[in-house]
Amino acid sequence: MDEPKEPEPKHIDTNDSIEKEKEPLNPSEIDASVYSFKKKAMYFFKGDQYYKCVDGDLANSFNEYPKSIEGNWDVPIEWARSNVDAALYSAHWDAIYLFKGD
Repeated sequence: MDEPKEPEPKHIDTNDSIEKEKEPLNPSEIDASVYSFKKKAMYFFKGDQYYKCVDGDLANSFNEYPKSIEGNWDVPIEWARSNVDAALYSAHWDAIYLFKGD
């Protein structure tokens, strides 16, 4: 009996998954990022928007992103309209905390 072949590694170009009119996610421009263990999702914050990548699947995760922080995160309105400085995940509370300022 033939042994099953391992699938060939697949290159994923993150720009393929982002529509032309959407601004691509440039790693050098990320303001903050955080990983949620419970949701198995990585969040990237850039300016007043965020991206979400689930299970490392960039090609499919970024189809709906970027999204506005305003209305999607429980933060003061001033924060949602500018960049987030840092993000922290609490496993104890299963919560993501966003920080801005000193």
